[in-house]
Order: sequence, then structure tokens, then C-alpha cells
Amino acid sequence: MRYSADLAGRGSSANVSDEDVMKDFVRTTGSVVEVRVISWDGPHAPKSEWAEFEALPADPTHEQLESAKKRALADNRYFRRCGKCGSLKPTGWMRERGLCQSCAEGLSGVIP
Repeated sequence: MRYSADLAGRGSSANVSDEDVMKDFVRTTGSVVEVRVISWDGPHAPKSEWAEFEALPADPTHEQLESAKKRALADNRYFRRCGKCGSLKPTGWMRERGLCQSCAEGLSGVIP
């Protein structure tokens, strides 16, 4: 599944809050927590797909769901914090040296 141009633009050109990241990249389906994984088919061809992060017991409480979603945000397989701006971003929006696309572009002229 490809994500919207709005979502792509927010990832590459603006800081997003941790809450925005959770809203856009972590969801629950029943008792399963899923993470939106970003990958690239080319320099201007991002795509996303949902991957299972954690299956909770049947009928999880709100607290269990929120705790699992926070664990997903803390998992470096899916999200990292930019070393320059400090924003939490999906790993698919991170460049080498621990920089997000926006910061990498600003420092070295990299085009996301």
C-alpha cells in the first residue's frame, strides 16, 4: 500500500510529534498491535505496509493497548529519533548517521 502525499511530505519536510507518529504509524486491530513500515521502491517512490508488532491476550484493556503502542514506538526496528532535531521518525524516513531525511537534506543537500 502506498501512503498519501501528505504523509510523505510530513515525513520528509516537517517535524512531527510522537503523538502524530503513533496516530499515523501504530494501530490496533482487535488485540493485535501493528506498525506501518516504510520502504522505498526508488528515490521518490515510498511505500508502506502494516506489520504485526505484538499480539495481546483476547479483549485487552485500554492500558494494555496503550502500553503496547508505546513499546512499538520505542522499538528501534521501526522508529528512531533523529540525532539533530530529536524527532521520532519511522526508520524508513531515516538516513545514515542517525539523521532524518529533513536534517540530512539540510546538512548535505540530500534529496529525500
